[in-house]
Amino acid sequence: MKAALLALALRVWCSTPSSWWKQSAPTKANDQAADTLTKTAVNCGAAPAGQATAGEQLSLLPPPPFCPTWPARGTLAALALERLMDGALLNHNDFIGACGSWRLGAVIFHLRSLGWPIETISSHCPTVQSPERMVARYKLDRKYTAAALATAGGAP
Repeated sequence: MKAALLALALRVWCSTPSSWWKQSAPTKANDQAADTLTKTAVNCGAAPAGQATAGEQLSLLPPPPFCPTWPARGTLAALALERLMDGALLNHNDFIGACGSWRLGAVIFHLRSLGWPIETISSHCPTVQSPERMVARYKLDRKYTAAALATAGGAP
């Protein structure tokens, strides 16, 4: 019985974080170290004058070349890509009306796997049944349309 209680006490003591049973008193050395770390972190995060701080991570490597694969003609992916290249913001209702398919998410996934950088824009679209409803709209930036048409000779 004694051994079981001792084993239980040892298990509880070993699993308890040290901050619960050992409070270290603040010292001047600890405070100075914390101040130095805070000042260093603040100074390291400052951007040089004239440089934007939009939260974008800089890269040492050049971006990969834009060379997407064209989808097969007559497929839902080709129809969606055609509308996106025309500058349309494509949503599910538009896609159902134009193509008769409700699988826009799968089509966009397929286009992205082919190398097309399609952006998703989420917009709040509440209904009575779902007041927090979000709807996705998809778009393709004009610079990618121009680059794809330039490399394809003007036609897919």
